[in-house]
Amino acid sequence: MLAGVVALAIVSVSCSQSSGQREFDRGIRELDRGNDVRAKALFEKSITRRPAHADNGLAYNYAGIAAARLGQDTEARKAFEESRRLNPVQVEPVYNLGVLAGQRGDIRTAQRYLNEAIAMNREDTTALEYLAHLYMQLGQAPRARNALHAARDRNPSSPRILTALATVELSAGGEDQAIELLMQALEMDPQYAPALYDLGLIYDAYLGEPDQAKAYYKKFLAHSRGAGPVDEARASMARLADGAASPRPVFPEPVEPPPVVPDAPPEATVPGAQPQPAGTDDGVALPIPEAPAAVEPVVAELDRLLKLGKEQGEQGQSGLALDTYLDAAAYADREEISGGRERALREAASVCFDLPGAHAALGDYLVERGRLGDAKNAYRRALSIDPDHVPSLIGQGRLAILQGEYDTALVTLRRALAADPTAADAHWELALLFDRHMELPENAARTYRSFAETFPGDARRNAAVARAEVLAPAPVRLPEGGSSAVTPSSTAPSLLPYRAPAQINRRAAEQAFRRAYDFQRKQNWEQAVFFYLRSLENDDRLANTFYNLGICYMMQGDQSLAAAAYREALRKNPGLTAARFNLALLYQREGDQTQAREQLEALLKDEPDYVQAHYALGVLLSENPATHAQAVVHYQRFLDLAPNDRSAPAVRAWIENHR
Repeated sequence: MLAGVVALAIVSVSCSQSSGQREFDRGIRELDRGNDVRAKALFEKSITRRPAHADNGLAYNYAGIAAARLGQDTEARKAFEESRRLNPVQVEPVYNLGVLAGQRGDIRTAQRYLNEAIAMNREDTTALEYLAHLYMQLGQAPRARNALHAARDRNPSSPRILTALATVELSAGGEDQAIELLMQALEMDPQYAPALYDLGLIYDAYLGEPDQAKAYYKKFLAHSRGAGPVDEARASMARLADGAASPRPVFPEPVEPPPVVPDAPPEATVPGAQPQPAGTDDGVALPIPEAPAAVEPVVAELDRLLKLGKEQGEQGQSGLALDTYLDAAAYADREEISGGRERALREAASVCFDLPGAHAALGDYLVERGRLGDAKNAYRRALSIDPDHVPSLIGQGRLAILQGEYDTALVTLRRALAADPTAADAHWELALLFDRHMELPENAARTYRSFAETFPGDARRNAAVARAEVLAPAPVRLPEGGSSAVTPSSTAPSLLPYRAPAQINRRAAEQAFRRAYDFQRKQNWEQAVFFYLRSLENDDRLANTFYNLGICYMMQGDQSLAAAAYREALRKNPGLTAARFNLALLYQREGDQTQAREQLEALLKDEPDYVQAHYALGVLLSENPATHAQAVVHYQRFLDLAPNDRSAPAVRAWIENHR
């Protein structure tokens, strides 16, 4: 269960080899190899050698994983809690805390952490699946079913979720429903071994059809690669040969767990940390899986694909080898194998060095991880092979946008369109460039309309039309003699560039919100803003949408739009303290100390122990000698609440000098 978390967290690893970084990188390698004692020591040394480093949140998470594998529950819990404190937006330590609680039988605590993880990442299914796993251990099949249906809503094509649902139905006596679900799983992946085994077991132990059972057991053994219940399958085959059937599995008797109170979506933002997106739901669907399968067979399958790709490359089949490596990268990503995707893409770039697509795929991966310098080199290698390679030109254009080199991006994206006028992504990126960065609304509207006309079947077509209308409404043709006066119908806040919905469409709003939230987690602020605005154009009643939009504008450096979004969030929900805190920070940055102070004092009136508000108010009041005494009060309260915060030493020194 914890192994998948490593893969999620590793995206932030740096390539630097400075003191502390060496130990960090070696720790990840040792963790991948299962050398948990060595890995834990290396992460602890990394933290010691570079206090207050940005990667220490990840280091604590990895150290917690190693400690958990070693059975050191208390140390693991402390490490995950410290990881969570250092990086409040990191979901992995929250999930890991839930797993630890579940393993020691503390169901109430496990539910609390897992619900928080579910709210933090509304695309991933891991926490939902694990919660369902806990429910099955308690014999609570209906709750497990609800959890897995919630997971299925997030990932309808997962054979793992369908197989877990089949187990739930089987426990409730629904053999037919279980078979149907398992067949659906095999439609997704005809070689999915757990589904093959479960079908064999149902035909064997429940339905008494030995021929069908043997056929599925044989398929399972052919595709299991030595993983899973191989011995059980062989024993069942032997029993069937002797004319006997296998015993039915025993499911736990129902045990009533403590009631679950879903946590509110996290919404804290602290100075120096990326703000935490909020969710749309008032509560979180409860819920998990078969615990993830043992890592070894999963890694073995990745190794098999990598070996196959290498062999194909050595035989001169570069194109086939690249396809295999890309399959390996997708498999590693899907199975959350630590470092697996990068390994596959780097090997592809090495073995298929003469194919620009290999370097472009590596470049795209590196951009996702924020390693822009390495990504630039990858795209350069691709374009040195084929100067008109469109995916590389698009990638290079996106990279230039991220680095603020808008003229370079414009030239590069136009090169991509000249090479391939049917490149929809190049067309779309060009429209976004005009819209979000170069502040050329007419050019943006024209490009959006051209996109909609050129690619009528593209999923972004409606969004392009809507955005073009916001930027530059198309002229209205009136009947002869009609009036040309137009009465604006929008009641949206004047600064926020969206058109208020004429009719609420909650489903469309939620779909747009989910896409925006996913882009926000990937720190793709432009796309996140675009889809949050689309969400508002379908339903602008939700404070959380405005709040997340404010975060994205804030991270883009657009303070006026961020402030407008936070004000609207507070208008919808005056108790949204994170929005009030962020708004206060914006006022402070703009030099409006009066407004900043008003917001912070209002926040503390509602929430007296809001640590960062005391700190921010102390900073603000310390700038004026006339308010030093008040600054001391807030600084002291900050120290009382967070004595070990990394800002605490500087605060203590200031108090000593200004008493």
